[in-house]
Formats: sequence, structure tokens, C-alpha cells
Amino acid sequence: MSGDFLLAAQILGAAAAEASLSVQVRTPIWPSPPGSPDRAMIRLNSSPFENLDTPRRYDLEVVCDPTLAVIPPMGNALLPGGLLISNAPEPPRVPDNGPRIVSTDLTTLALRHGAPLACALSGAAWAGLGVLASEWNLPLEALEKGARAAMPESPENSVRDLLREAHQRVSLSVAENS
Repeated sequence: MSGDFLLAAQILGAAAAEASLSVQVRTPIWPSPPGSPDRAMIRLNSSPFENLDTPRRYDLEVVCDPTLAVIPPMGNALLPGGLLISNAPEPPRVPDNGPRIVSTDLTTLALRHGAPLACALSGAAWAGLGVLASEWNLPLEALEKGARAAMPESPENSVRDLLREAHQRVSLSVAENS
């Protein structure tokens, strides 16, 4: 899964640039030490960044590996009101005061479409960002262009269909759980 999380971050970075947003994509350590979860931080803004420090807390977390979906997520770095998207058929147990969680089996979705898991992860994250920052224009076309830029050799139809289905599943799940 190491390549998938990084590729998803690259797709989101390219998509944000397509949507005329400022973007910063970082990984804390690459490759991650054995036994630690892979993670990438993506920061978006509607204006240029003045501070390029790696943020310590986040509005959105996407968990690639369902065995890593624990509460509190990633060392309690999820901000209040944030959203955790878990790549699992069922969400992890959440305490009453825990974060909002949406769970969908992105791995099975990617296998069904014959496209990389990274596409499902980025489609899910783009939907989550659209919920958290509804004031931004986050069109699916920008995500599709971002995927083509990050993966020029991939079959365009299967990638596009996977991006759209992952986006739709997460959007519907967030709406149902609101």
C-alpha cells in the first residue's frame, strides 16, 4: 500500500492545482520505518501559503489499511469537526465523543474497476474535502485531470469510473451520517 497512499497524494495535489488552489503535499518520512503507517499530509488553501511548515493537525484523514483505523486517529491529530475516511467494509468502533467516520471498502472497489487503489483513495478524499470545504470549487473534472497527470499510462475509463464511484460512495455516506 505504500505506493498507493503516495500516488493518491500526488493525484490530490495535481487535482488541487487544476482547481486553482494552493497545495502542499508532504510525507513525514519516506519510506516509512517498518511497522509504522504510511501517511501523507495534504494542505489546500484558496490563496498562496505563507507558512510551509508541515501541519500537525488535520481536517481530513484517509486510512488506507483497515487494520490501522483506530480511535483516536493518527495520534489524535484530527481536528474537532474533522472527518475520518476508513478503507474498510465497516467503520471502527467510535466513542460517543469520537470523530465523524465514513467507511467504505475501497480496496474491493479498486479491484472491481481494475484501477489502482490510489484512485479510490483520492476519489474518497476529494469527496471528504468537498464536504469539509464546501466553499471551494472541487469539480470531479479537476480530480480526473489530476489522475491523468499523475498516472499518464493508466487506462483512462477505469480510472475515471473508480474516481467517480469512490467519490459518490463517500459523498452519500457523509450525507447519510450527518
